[in-house]
Amino acid sequence: MATGAVVYILDRESREKLLKAFPPKYQDIKLGYIKHKSVGSEKDLTHCSCKDAKVIGLHEADGLQVLAFEIDGSRHQQTLTKSGDKFYHVILSCDPSKANAKRAEEMISGIALKLGEMKLTNLSEPICVKVTAELVDTSGKTLARKAPEPEPEGPSLIEQAKAGAQDVRKTFVEAADTVKGRAEKAATVVQGGVVDAADGIKGGVKTVIRGLCRRLGL
Repeated sequence: MATGAVVYILDRESREKLLKAFPPKYQDIKLGYIKHKSVGSEKDLTHCSCKDAKVIGLHEADGLQVLAFEIDGSRHQQTLTKSGDKFYHVILSCDPSKANAKRAEEMISGIALKLGEMKLTNLSEPICVKVTAELVDTSGKTLARKAPEPEPEGPSLIEQAKAGAQDVRKTFVEAADTVKGRAEKAATVVQGGVVDAADGIKGGVKTVIRGLCRRLGL
């Protein structure tokens, strides 16, 4: 099984987003890989979910711009040194005569060690990016790449048909209830009208009978 460094690679869209958000100050623009583990194998790629990656800070020194990252809820690389933890970062731009990868790593670790790792966060809002996990050799050549995780499947045609049938049934029930309610209301109104009409006729008949009786002297 091949061994090498386990790293995260920014996709093209994310690189363009970061270059727009953080204009490079120096002529050597990097935005290379984000180291996860100095020595690993293809097996380590299975533990890299890559679902939640974001830039949390921009740190600068003479001749150096470095971005700090949080990936899957962690700021820590899996590589440990005698001096302590290492943290996810990537060089944005640098002056090659003044800075290199080692100095960038020392700067980020120094901030976390002296001020606390929360100081790695200095952006008001993190910037979400997309990354893939790869195994690379010392020259940066890709030895293996984690396969993209499958997109969650949507409902099947049968499930969609069932859902549609339920929606239609619900619509018919609501329509039937509405018609029933209106019919009951109309029946009540008609019934009331008939009763009123009957009472009116009854009263008219009584009045006519009284008049006849008076004329006949009854």
